[in-house]
Amino acid sequence: MLTKPSPSDWVKAARFYDTEVEETEYVPLARFIREERRALREIVGSLGPDLLVLEFGSGTGRVLLDLISHPRVGQKIGLAIGIDISPSMIAAAREKRDIYRGRNFQKIVFLHLNALAASAVFGGRKIDLASVSRANGNGPELVRAEGRIVPRCKRVVISALNTIGVFDPRRKSAYLREMIRSAGIGGTIVVSSFDRTAFARYAGELYRSVPAIIEYTGTISPFMRNETAELSKPGYYSRWYDHFDLISTLKELGCSEISSRKLAPLGNIILARSKST
Repeated sequence: MLTKPSPSDWVKAARFYDTEVEETEYVPLARFIREERRALREIVGSLGPDLLVLEFGSGTGRVLLDLISHPRVGQKIGLAIGIDISPSMIAAAREKRDIYRGRNFQKIVFLHLNALAASAVFGGRKIDLASVSRANGNGPELVRAEGRIVPRCKRVVISALNTIGVFDPRRKSAYLREMIRSAGIGGTIVVSSFDRTAFARYAGELYRSVPAIIEYTGTISPFMRNETAELSKPGYYSRWYDHFDLISTLKELGCSEISSRKLAPLGNIILARSKST
């Protein structure tokens, strides 16, 4: 049976995440990440200025650091906030950010925060950073964010690299609802995810390319032991969104202007607009 990862699982996995995932040599995953990076730059670069960019499940910071470091895209961003449930992932992201010098990197904040409680902080017209716990190093990050939020700024909420795929299928709608609420009126939602049909084709090799992640999170180790049996279980497929299922869910949650593009070979990136009123 597939199990749900807990924050403590990712404490150990965090130190292997960059080498096994972000810097992977497994070609299909590397290509997906490369195409995702290009698409996110184009999307964020087409908006702004003074954007507030939120990333749900920011991990070790790859997406926001890449956006901020891009000469044209970085100028469009007023403040970038990454949130993650794992304090070790957040610590790694802060460490990488602090290596850099320059004004743009002062605009990135990484908060230890549960995505399923994000709209309590970011929902509505006024962002309530004061409600964020100052534990797990959040205090200095909140100071860094003060004064950088432009009133009525455009918001972009990103969920990258199949973050939605690690959620219990029953909670995916809640996760997307938090993204939409956090985007505010007329905000932009961006979700990149593995498509379940494409994923099934590559899953065996993909999992074997990330042995430490599998060992410490334990989320998919049964697949490693018997991939044929695991693929045959109906529950396995329900874990991953079909491309059209995801679009349908966003529509049901009130999104409009929904578009998508293929991120070969594993999945898609979907762009949507939250409610305008």
